[in-house]
Amino acid sequence: MAGKPTATASAVPAVPLSQIAVSVENGSGIDGRAGTISTALISDGLNSQTSASTAPALAATSSLSYGAGDAGEAHSVAQLIGLPSKDVVRAGAAA
Repeated sequence: MAGKPTATASAVPAVPLSQIAVSVENGSGIDGRAGTISTALISDGLNSQTSASTAPALAATSSLSYGAGDAGEAHSVAQLIGLPSKDVVRAGAAA
């Protein structure tokens, strides 16, 4: 319908991927998974400072947490990997 506003995935501005570095934590229990994912993210345009490590505990689902002021970066990465907005949360925020 013309003139009707449409919802967007995020109200935060997109950030160029080349300006984003993330830390991928493997909570899957699959050896080397974080390294595989971080290499793929760099190949997809994320900053080469993207790193990989083992999460402190196994996780049943994927999520993306971000610090204060990093919502734009978080939503850009979520869109790149196809992660639903509901799984993008500010670090330390109550669930």
